[in-house]
Amino acid sequence: MGFYIREGNGRDRWDGVFISRLAAGSVAEQNGLLKIGDEILSVNGAVVNRKRLEDVVISM
Repeated sequence: MGFYIREGNGRDRWDGVFISRLAAGSVAEQNGLLKIGDEILSVNGAVVNRKRLEDVVISM
């Protein structure tokens, strides 16, 4: 996919899943639509905001 995710944002949120890193040269990095720190809100139309990392990974 070209990006890495983590549970929580590492600052003030421990719930939800956030972009932690973009793979160098990936489409995710090149198109500029995703930024480090963005929260994943939905996957294939299913709402996943404030879900646990494991639940979001299963949805992907």
